Amino acid sequence: MEKPARDREAGLKRQEQTGLTKEQEGNIAILEGLQEKYPKAFNEIIDDKGRKVLTLDVWGNPVTRLGTNKLLISQEGIIGMGSSGFHPQDQEINFAGTIDAVAEKGSEFGRRHGGWESLEPSQVLMPGSRRKEIMEEGEKVGVRKIDLLSAGEREDLKTAFVQSQEKNISREQERKKKEESMNPQKILADL
Repeated sequence: MEKPARDREAGLKRQEQTGLTKEQEGNIAILEGLQEKYPKAFNEIIDDKGRKVLTLDVWGNPVTRLGTNKLLISQEGIIGMGSSGFHPQDQEINFAGTIDAVAEKGSEFGRRHGGWESLEPSQVLMPGSRRKEIMEEGEKVGVRKIDLLSAGEREDLKTAFVQSQEKNISREQERKKKEESMNPQKILADL
């Protein structure tokens, strides 16, 4: 048996055992590596199907070349979400629906539209989401897979991860400082 056939057979056997493709396994390794390298940069979510998803808000971040408002890092890769006025909170996002929509198209996702696909709000947002209510009739949500082979996009991602981690560390320090200042013993000592 030739090497390509053996590799394909080994890949199918591994997929049968784990339920994951080689690409999905690689994406999970990237997700776990990012979470280890930037432990304060992301929110961790477990979707309705038990899959780990890391989220990162990039709205207001100077890294606008990504063209997204939110990043989802999952077994399907790094997914950017965005559209005019679309800034959902994590609890408003249907993570399973979004990830499944990307997985369903596989490598064809975004091929014809510069990486972007237009998804129905019902695929991307949770039922009863405030965002869904304010979206105009027929408005879709732009979703794209970030091209990890692009050095420029990797650099933009790294900048976004570093900035998010720094911002979250600063917020945590401010919160601790506030808690310490509210300590009754500290207040009594100052009085």
